[in-house]
Amino acid sequence: MLDHMPKLNEITLGKYRARTGITTDGMAATLLSGSRSGWKVVRLGPYARFGGSTTDALMAHLSTLQVVEVRGRDFSSNDLIEVLRSCTNLHTLSITDLSFDPTNRRLPFSAEVFVDQCHDTESLKAWKCEVSVRVLKVRIAGIPRQGQKESWKDTNLSRQGREIQQRVYERLARFTNLETLWLGTCDQGRLGMSVGSGLEKLSSLKKLKELGVRGMYRTKLDMKETLWMIEHWPRLCSIVGFRSASFCEAIEWMEMNHPQISRYNE
Repeated sequence: MLDHMPKLNEITLGKYRARTGITTDGMAATLLSGSRSGWKVVRLGPYARFGGSTTDALMAHLSTLQVVEVRGRDFSSNDLIEVLRSCTNLHTLSITDLSFDPTNRRLPFSAEVFVDQCHDTESLKAWKCEVSVRVLKVRIAGIPRQGQKESWKDTNLSRQGREIQQRVYERLARFTNLETLWLGTCDQGRLGMSVGSGLEKLSSLKKLKELGVRGMYRTKLDMKETLWMIEHWPRLCSIVGFRSASFCEAIEWMEMNHPQISRYNE
């Protein structure tokens, strides 16, 4: 690659299972070293493992990276944080397990890791990609709740859970140029989306065009939230995964009063 493809700047690894099995962290790191001009697009599929070696390899391309997509189960959110802090041109970050399997407990982003705050000052650490990111697709969970019973109700959040949830929204609010935001989760400490749980902090996302709530079927999204979105996200034109029974009233109202907003059930 170094000798014969000096202009190569896009790579996809682990999209299909190879005869030898998965693309290991070490294999991915070796292949990522093979770009002279710097990677612009890096996609890691379900059969590629993202670990410390992959992170170290990506660090050499911080000035050129524009798209990072990771689709897999064996992903540790700690591995990518350093890249996010330092990447200046990143416009697409997609860290998802698109199956949204509720039995999958290896979550791409735990809430505490995603917040990424300084322990001494409790302020959020700056990410250099905050201004450049246009597309953000992540799953955020692991928010502490009272007892073991899961529920969408904000009242079931523990005090620590409320604080973490607020910080998650503070982090999301920093991506002021976002046009696409997908938030998927499962039953392990899901992110609430009610006005009052932190959603109001996202009023800064004036350029938002597409919201994805796929995989958040038990997260309550009512008329109050729908009206809030219409008011604060003037460019909103598409909602993906808006199909849960708890959304029915809001869906009917939106279709009647704002037909310009497309709703997809994917």
